[in-house]
Amino acid sequence: MNDSYKGKDKKPTGWLKEEGSSFDNKLHSLSVTSLEGLALQPSSLEYFRRYHRSYFYQPFQHGQGAEELLSVMRKHAPSGDWLDVGSGSTSLFWLLPAFDRITSLTALDISVEALAVLDEFARGAELPDCYRHVFKLLGLEPNALGRMRSIPRAYWQFDIRQPWPDFVNQASFAAVSAIGVLGINNSSADYRRCWASLLNLLPSDGVYFGADWVRAASLIEEEGHDNTFISGELVETAIRIGKLADSSLITRLIGRHSRHLYASPGHIEASGEPATPAELAEHECICMPRVPTWTLHQGMNKVDVAVSGRFTLNSVGMIRALAVNHQGIALLPEKIVAEDLAFGRLRRILPEWQGSAVSIYAVTETRLIPAKTQRFIEFLSSRLMEA
Repeated sequence: MNDSYKGKDKKPTGWLKEEGSSFDNKLHSLSVTSLEGLALQPSSLEYFRRYHRSYFYQPFQHGQGAEELLSVMRKHAPSGDWLDVGSGSTSLFWLLPAFDRITSLTALDISVEALAVLDEFARGAELPDCYRHVFKLLGLEPNALGRMRSIPRAYWQFDIRQPWPDFVNQASFAAVSAIGVLGINNSSADYRRCWASLLNLLPSDGVYFGADWVRAASLIEEEGHDNTFISGELVETAIRIGKLADSSLITRLIGRHSRHLYASPGHIEASGEPATPAELAEHECICMPRVPTWTLHQGMNKVDVAVSGRFTLNSVGMIRALAVNHQGIALLPEKIVAEDLAFGRLRRILPEWQGSAVSIYAVTETRLIPAKTQRFIEFLSSRLMEA
């Protein structure tokens, strides 16, 4: 990035969008335990110092969701190594709830200057007002920040919107936090890919903490990044695939699809390809909760196969994203993976077998729904119903 940062007179937002314009993970990614000796851009360094002081040295701002997030983290934070994604200079603030459980911290950001400001703050002794309020909010010990400052730290620098560097594949964390950072993605597909990469770093009992704020129209106009795809119908309507439990929710059948087995070429190369349905039991399968067996059909033949794997999710989008990222075999409707098949990201395996047909529902709390939600459901139904 050019050192003449154009927005130096504006109130900092914590994200220099131009950082990603020329950053290439293959060329510029970094994994270090010390930032000493690295070349830093003075104006970027000053920008992140101003950002930290503008928001985190001031009184705590209520009503923006931070209280709820910090409280949840305090209640559910596990003990062990922690990865914080994209908080940059403010990682210690967001991780204060886990001060007595974190054994090491890896901070990830696209800007090495943001990481340098974090390191600078961690080596200091200041107790800003905003941090002090978190002590009171959560009833933390007086030495909480001091303990956080003493935790061993490592630093990763890369762009989460690009394919992640190879050194990430060797890592595993008890917890991953991503506060407000996945919202820098440009589409829901990119958002899901980031999710898949994050989940790959967690063990089966790992914990993810995250939140994203949808940008106001004024900020979108000023910086040119629209992340409103995060909300809208994704919040108002849940698209669920499979058998629905009885509930008071209103359901509308919008599709019915047969399913097939898919895996990425990378997964097949690493783990082999099953020759029979029975061999699925020996493979890593990406499963749904409370579905311990897959029922497969070949003409009049039917077989039930007990499957298991590292990941169990109730999101078809996440199952697809994990399959694309070489994490196992997935049983999915063909329309969900059509683009991945076309571009070679997934391959159909055991092609003579298929899963039982699955129903796809739109689920809402009431029959009275906004017109835009109704149009969205009608659009999905027109695309998902099979002849």
